[in-house]
Amino acid sequence: MQFGLGRSTLFFAGVACVWTLAIWAVLQIGRLPDPEVDVVCGPWGCGPTLPDLAAYHAFWAVVLSVPTAAAARRLSVRTARRLGAALVVVGVLAVAAIGVHEAVYWSGDSEWRQGYLLQRWAFAVGTNVDLPVVQLAAAGALLFCLSPFVHRRVTVDLVEPATAVE
Repeated sequence: MQFGLGRSTLFFAGVACVWTLAIWAVLQIGRLPDPEVDVVCGPWGCGPTLPDLAAYHAFWAVVLSVPTAAAARRLSVRTARRLGAALVVVGVLAVAAIGVHEAVYWSGDSEWRQGYLLQRWAFAVGTNVDLPVVQLAAAGALLFCLSPFVHRRVTVDLVEPATAVE
């Protein structure tokens, strides 16, 4: 009886290491020097710095990349496409819910500020780093479109492996 590591164990350990390093690397984007331009400011105030926003959005993209790839590869094409469509719907509904929240919140405000509703909506979606709504929709779209091309057909070996003779 051998106690060596199998190829799949080593593969998953390698994927976990690369995934962890990728997450660490994209979070380092937040350490980049901030440009002197206030890109995410408006009549509602200013948001986080641009490197921080880029780091967190990239973080969510990397976090969702491995489960998306695994789902595309391991689930049946039909299930993967349904999951992808569901993720797109959840992401779009979340973006719409953010828009409704902003419209209700800003409805009693001055007419001057109400003219910035679309910009405020984009600001709220863009600075939302707690929930990856845009990344969920993107992962769902990728899963829906790419699953037929990357799906791995699992075959069952009906022949029993040869047993070792002692």
